[in-house]
Amino acid sequence: MTSTLTTGGNEGVGTIRNKSATSSCGDLNLTYSDDSTSPYGDYYAGRLRNSSGVWHTCSKGYVWASDGSHSVNDSTYWLCTDVNDNTPFTVASQLDGGDSVKITH
Repeated sequence: MTSTLTTGGNEGVGTIRNKSATSSCGDLNLTYSDDSTSPYGDYYAGRLRNSSGVWHTCSKGYVWASDGSHSVNDSTYWLCTDVNDNTPFTVASQLDGGDSVKITH
């Protein structure tokens, strides 16, 4: 399953989606990114919400992604791994929010 999100700012919250419960994939994979303010790219991080409602950035931290498509098989772009089904997630942009990204999950 692939979802399109608008990113939040650094350590922020953008569009919220839930991890697919029907996918065999346990990861949040960045498969497309478009920085709204730069023709080059941005640093992106996956963020998960725990049962207490608190958001935390996945251990991978922020990864650089140029504008365009990214391979679902390239582990560079696996923003979060071993994510439980139905976990709320979002994506943050380090330099500025409001970017468009696609997450395969």
